[in-house]
Amino acid sequence: MFKLNGWTVLFAVLLLINLITVIYVARLSAESPGVTVTSQPAAQGKNTLTLQPEVVNHYLQQENTQAMKLSLTGEQLQIVQYSDFLSQKIKTNILTTPVVIGHNKLRLDINDVAVAGLPLSKKQTLNLIRRFGSLPDNVVLDVNKECFYYDMAPIELGGTALDLTHINQTGWHFNITIEE
Repeated sequence: MFKLNGWTVLFAVLLLINLITVIYVARLSAESPGVTVTSQPAAQGKNTLTLQPEVVNHYLQQENTQAMKLSLTGEQLQIVQYSDFLSQKIKTNILTTPVVIGHNKLRLDINDVAVAGLPLSKKQTLNLIRRFGSLPDNVVLDVNKECFYYDMAPIELGGTALDLTHINQTGWHFNITIEE
């Protein structure tokens, strides 16, 4: 039986954000202040797309549910998740820094984590999440390194693929590949 919980929703939302980004970019003109599209000479063959943090945060907040709230502040992703346990509503608060570590591979460095206000160390709290949380197949929690690893699929739309290459204070950067 498939259980829908906050962790599954979180990483499904990250995937949806990427898909929504493609659709949003298709609607914007090149002059939009939130999106920068650059084309390099044909010899280099790279087209890039940069989404400003405000644009990414806008779509994160549109995907919020009563059980999961996501927000991007600067370069940090705040995750607030509510779940029911023994008829009690449990609040989990995780502050992460997303880092691209490879082609469409994200590491969410966990800066701070709290479950129900319990006075536990970060490692103890992450062990609780590992033991009782249900993570999707493409997400791994590394308690020792205090991070999540997320293996994203490229965002594809009509012969065009977006590959996340890096994240910095100027935005989320993608390479655009067009099949010919």
